[in-house]
Amino acid sequence: MKKLLLTMTLLIASSTMANAQMLFKTSFENEQAFPGKYTDTGDAAKNHQLANNPDEPIVNSTSNSESNGDLGFSASYVNTRNSMGLTNGVYFGVIKTKSTVGEFSDGEQGYILSDCDGKAQLIFNNMDLSNSVAVKISVDIFIKDTSYEGNDSLLVAVKSSKSPINAAVLLGLSGDEIENNPKNGTWQTITATITDTSKLNSAQLYIEFDSNSADERIYIDNVRVESIPEPATVSTIAVGSALCWLRQQQ
Repeated sequence: MKKLLLTMTLLIASSTMANAQMLFKTSFENEQAFPGKYTDTGDAAKNHQLANNPDEPIVNSTSNSESNGDLGFSASYVNTRNSMGLTNGVYFGVIKTKSTVGEFSDGEQGYILSDCDGKAQLIFNNMDLSNSVAVKISVDIFIKDTSYEGNDSLLVAVKSSKSPINAAVLLGLSGDEIENNPKNGTWQTITATITDTSKLNSAQLYIEFDSNSADERIYIDNVRVESIPEPATVSTIAVGSALCWLRQQQ
């Protein structure tokens, strides 16, 4: 009987301690979602930061997000195609429209990147990870089920100021890999776990989408960064909890 109870205690303790702690998150719920298209007023021939325009979809987070504890974000454009970029008016930024996705994965709003005619970057604010040993990063993404060209690409990754090499890649697809992705047309959760944050100290999650068609689009929602305990720490605490319980039974 005591063996059974000991096993149960260990399992309960392990399960309790294994729960992740939320560090950063956003589902784009605290920004106003303006209808219509976003028009970039910058020079499409040059790489540049995008700017929020009055009464157009929000592309960069405002104080509305950050005052509500959301992870901030900003968007930029990289000229990879010598084309018009986002200057012709495209569906881009924080939206409520659900005609393609049906429902957003968390809440009523999300972020769309489409018809970039170059590379669009959505970069989240720098995250201080110095107090966490390991973290799990997750993003919900919806890739529209349509045709993609060979020079289209999609990258979701984490970078650190300490190294030019990505610390983690949640998703990396190009050309036919995007078109043949079996999860296109549905929400999918992509994740990455970084087990030693001492190599980062701080990090940024970023998304890059290079495409040239209005029908080629991705949606982002439910961005989460969670601190997870080391397995050794969980085991030690679980065993300690079980031993304390056994002593109380004697």
